[in-house]
Amino acid sequence: MSGRRRLAIIAGATTAAAVGAARMHRATRRPSDPGSPDAIHAEDAQARAVALVAQDGVRRSDLAMTFAPAVSTSVDPLLHGHRYFPRMLDDIAAATDHIHLLIYGYKPGEIGTTFLEALGAKAAAGVEVRLAVDAIGSETDFGSKELFRALLDAGVQVVAHDGLFVARTGAVGDRGGRRSGQPRSPSTRLPGGNRDPVAQAA
Repeated sequence: MSGRRRLAIIAGATTAAAVGAARMHRATRRPSDPGSPDAIHAEDAQARAVALVAQDGVRRSDLAMTFAPAVSTSVDPLLHGHRYFPRMLDDIAAATDHIHLLIYGYKPGEIGTTFLEALGAKAAAGVEVRLAVDAIGSETDFGSKELFRALLDAGVQVVAHDGLFVARTGAVGDRGGRRSGQPRSPSTRLPGGNRDPVAQAA
Protein backbone atom coordinates (compact mmCIF):
# COMPACT_ATOMS: atom_id res chain seq x y z
CA MET A 1 0.00 0.00 0.00
CA SER A 2 1.42 3.35 -1.00
CA GLY A 3 2.06 6.08 1.56
CA ARG A 4 -0.44 8.36 -0.17
CA ARG A 5 -3.23 5.74 0.01
CA ARG A 6 -2.43 5.02 3.69
CA LEU A 7 -2.60 8.76 4.45
CA ALA A 8 -5.99 9.06 2.69
CA ILE A 9 -7.41 6.13 4.69
CA ILE A 10 -6.16 7.60 7.99
CA ALA A 11 -7.57 11.03 7.11
CA GLY A 12 -10.94 9.51 6.15
CA ALA A 13 -11.14 7.48 9.36
CA THR A 14 -10.22 10.51 11.48
CA THR A 15 -12.87 12.66 9.76
CA ALA A 16 -15.54 9.96 10.21
CA ALA A 17 -14.66 9.63 13.91
CA ALA A 18 -14.81 13.41 14.43
CA VAL A 19 -18.19 13.70 12.66
CA GLY A 20 -19.59 10.79 14.70
CA ALA A 21 -18.37 12.29 17.96
CA ALA A 22 -19.93 15.66 17.09
CA ARG A 23 -23.28 14.00 16.28
CA MET A 24 -23.19 12.05 19.55
CA HIS A 25 -22.36 15.25 21.47
CA ARG A 26 -25.32 17.04 19.90
CA ALA A 27 -27.62 14.14 20.72
CA THR A 28 -26.57 13.98 24.38
CA ARG A 29 -26.13 17.72 24.96
CA ARG A 30 -28.19 19.08 27.84
CA PRO A 31 -30.57 21.93 27.12
CA SER A 32 -29.52 25.34 28.41
CA ASP A 33 -32.49 25.32 30.80
CA PRO A 34 -32.56 21.95 32.57
CA GLY A 35 -35.96 22.74 34.09
CA SER A 36 -34.78 22.17 37.63
CA PRO A 37 -37.64 21.46 40.04
CA ASP A 38 -35.88 23.79 42.50
CA ALA A 39 -35.82 26.70 40.04
CA ILE A 40 -37.13 29.94 41.50
CA HIS A 41 -40.14 31.37 39.68
CA ALA A 42 -41.15 35.02 39.69
CA GLU A 43 -43.98 34.47 42.16
CA ASP A 44 -41.58 32.81 44.65
CA ALA A 45 -38.62 35.19 44.28
CA GLN A 46 -39.60 37.65 47.02
CA ALA A 47 -40.23 34.93 49.61
CA ARG A 48 -36.89 33.28 48.78
CA ALA A 49 -35.10 36.63 49.09
CA VAL A 50 -36.72 37.32 52.47
CA ALA A 51 -35.72 33.84 53.69
CA LEU A 52 -32.15 34.39 52.49
CA VAL A 53 -31.80 37.73 54.26
CA ALA A 54 -33.27 36.24 57.46
CA GLN A 55 -30.54 33.58 57.71
CA ASP A 56 -28.03 33.98 60.53
CA GLY A 57 -25.17 33.72 58.06
CA VAL A 58 -25.20 33.83 54.29
CA ARG A 59 -22.53 31.86 52.45
CA ARG A 60 -21.52 32.48 48.86
CA SER A 61 -22.92 29.06 47.96
CA ASP A 62 -26.34 30.21 49.25
CA LEU A 63 -26.34 32.83 46.50
CA ALA A 64 -25.97 30.22 43.75
CA MET A 65 -29.66 29.88 42.95
CA THR A 66 -31.33 28.55 39.81
CA PHE A 67 -33.99 30.80 38.36
CA ALA A 68 -36.72 29.63 36.02
CA PRO A 69 -36.64 31.28 32.61
CA ALA A 70 -38.64 34.46 32.20
CA VAL A 71 -40.07 35.52 28.87
CA SER A 72 -40.23 39.08 27.65
CA THR A 73 -42.72 39.47 24.85
CA SER A 74 -41.53 42.90 23.77
CA VAL A 75 -38.53 45.17 23.94
CA ASP A 76 -38.74 48.95 23.65
CA PRO A 77 -35.25 50.48 23.56
CA LEU A 78 -35.19 54.00 24.99
CA LEU A 79 -31.92 55.82 24.41
CA HIS A 80 -30.91 58.94 26.31
CA GLY A 81 -32.64 60.63 29.23
CA HIS A 82 -35.10 62.70 27.22
CA ARG A 83 -36.67 59.43 26.06
CA TYR A 84 -36.56 57.28 29.19
CA PHE A 85 -36.97 59.77 32.06
CA PRO A 86 -40.60 60.65 31.13
CA ARG A 87 -41.47 56.95 30.83
CA MET A 88 -39.84 56.20 34.18
CA LEU A 89 -41.73 59.04 35.85
CA ASP A 90 -44.99 57.74 34.34
CA ASP A 91 -44.27 54.27 35.75
CA ILE A 92 -43.42 55.76 39.16
CA ALA A 93 -46.67 57.73 39.16
CA ALA A 94 -48.66 54.59 38.30
CA ALA A 95 -46.97 52.35 40.89
CA THR A 96 -49.16 51.12 43.74
CA ASP A 97 -47.00 48.38 45.33
CA HIS A 98 -43.27 48.93 44.80
CA ILE A 99 -40.63 50.88 42.88
CA HIS A 100 -37.13 49.44 42.41
CA LEU A 101 -34.70 51.72 40.61
CA LEU A 102 -31.08 50.95 39.68
CA ILE A 103 -29.10 53.86 38.23
CA TYR A 104 -25.40 54.60 37.87
CA GLY A 105 -25.37 58.37 38.30
CA TYR A 106 -28.09 60.15 40.28
CA LYS A 107 -27.10 63.74 41.09
CA PRO A 108 -28.67 67.06 42.08
CA GLY A 109 -30.32 69.09 39.36
CA GLU A 110 -33.71 69.47 37.71
CA ILE A 111 -34.06 65.75 36.94
CA GLY A 112 -32.68 64.73 40.35
CA THR A 113 -35.18 66.97 42.12
CA THR A 114 -38.05 65.74 39.93
CA PHE A 115 -37.25 62.12 40.83
CA LEU A 116 -36.78 63.01 44.51
CA GLU A 117 -40.27 64.51 44.62
CA ALA A 118 -41.84 61.62 42.68
CA LEU A 119 -40.15 58.91 44.76
CA GLY A 120 -40.79 60.74 48.03
CA ALA A 121 -44.48 61.11 47.22
CA LYS A 122 -44.79 57.39 46.55
CA ALA A 123 -42.93 56.48 49.74
CA ALA A 124 -45.28 58.77 51.69
CA ALA A 125 -48.22 56.96 50.06
CA GLY A 126 -46.99 53.62 51.42
CA VAL A 127 -45.34 52.30 48.26
CA GLU A 128 -42.05 50.45 48.85
CA VAL A 129 -39.36 52.57 47.15
CA ARG A 130 -35.82 51.27 46.70
CA LEU A 131 -33.01 53.07 44.91
CA ALA A 132 -29.63 51.46 44.14
CA VAL A 133 -26.86 53.71 42.81
CA ASP A 134 -23.13 53.69 42.18
CA ALA A 135 -21.55 55.68 45.01
CA ILE A 136 -18.84 57.12 42.76
CA GLY A 137 -21.05 57.86 39.76
CA SER A 138 -23.64 59.46 42.02
CA GLU A 139 -21.14 61.18 44.35
CA THR A 140 -23.16 60.06 47.39
CA ASP A 141 -20.48 61.20 49.84
CA PHE A 142 -19.59 64.41 48.03
CA GLY A 143 -21.64 66.64 45.73
CA SER A 144 -24.87 64.65 46.09
CA LYS A 145 -24.79 64.15 49.85
CA GLU A 146 -27.73 66.47 50.58
CA LEU A 147 -29.82 64.92 47.79
CA PHE A 148 -29.35 61.45 49.24
CA ARG A 149 -30.08 62.70 52.75
CA ALA A 150 -33.35 64.13 51.39
CA LEU A 151 -34.18 60.79 49.74
CA LEU A 152 -33.62 58.95 53.02
CA ASP A 153 -35.67 61.53 54.92
CA ALA A 154 -38.47 61.02 52.38
CA GLY A 155 -38.57 57.29 53.16
CA VAL A 156 -36.66 56.01 50.12
CA GLN A 157 -34.46 52.98 50.81
CA VAL A 158 -31.05 53.80 49.30
CA VAL A 159 -28.15 51.44 48.65
CA ALA A 160 -24.89 52.87 47.30
CA HIS A 161 -22.43 50.51 45.64
CA ASP A 162 -18.76 51.33 46.22
CA GLY A 163 -17.08 49.74 43.23
CA LEU A 164 -13.56 51.14 43.54
CA PHE A 165 -12.23 49.01 46.40
CA VAL A 166 -13.22 45.43 47.16
CA ALA A 167 -12.53 44.13 50.66
CA ARG A 168 -13.74 40.56 50.98
CA THR A 169 -14.42 39.66 54.58
CA GLY A 170 -17.17 37.71 56.28
CA ALA A 171 -19.38 34.95 54.94
CA VAL A 172 -20.58 36.87 51.90
CA GLY A 173 -17.88 39.51 51.73
CA ASP A 174 -18.04 43.23 52.37
CA ARG A 175 -18.08 44.31 48.76
CA GLY A 176 -19.57 47.76 49.14
CA GLY A 177 -23.32 47.86 48.79
CA ARG A 178 -23.68 49.99 51.90
CA ARG A 179 -26.80 51.89 52.70
CA SER A 180 -26.24 55.58 52.36
CA GLY A 181 -25.71 57.16 55.76
CA GLN A 182 -25.10 53.80 57.42
CA PRO A 183 -21.90 51.88 58.19
CA ARG A 184 -20.71 49.17 55.87
CA SER A 185 -22.35 45.79 56.21
CA PRO A 186 -21.86 42.52 54.29
CA SER A 187 -23.63 42.73 50.99
CA THR A 188 -23.41 41.35 47.50
CA ARG A 189 -22.05 43.58 44.76
CA LEU A 190 -24.60 45.67 42.97
CA PRO A 191 -24.19 45.91 39.20
CA GLY A 192 -21.81 48.80 38.60
CA GLY A 193 -20.80 50.51 35.42
CA ASN A 194 -24.29 50.49 33.95
CA ARG A 195 -24.86 54.11 33.06
CA ASP A 196 -28.47 53.63 31.98
CA PRO A 197 -31.14 53.23 34.65
CA VAL A 198 -33.01 50.02 35.21
CA ALA A 199 -36.43 50.42 36.76
CA GLN A 200 -39.24 48.21 37.96
CA ALA A 201 -42.50 49.65 39.18
CA ALA A 202 -45.77 47.94 39.96
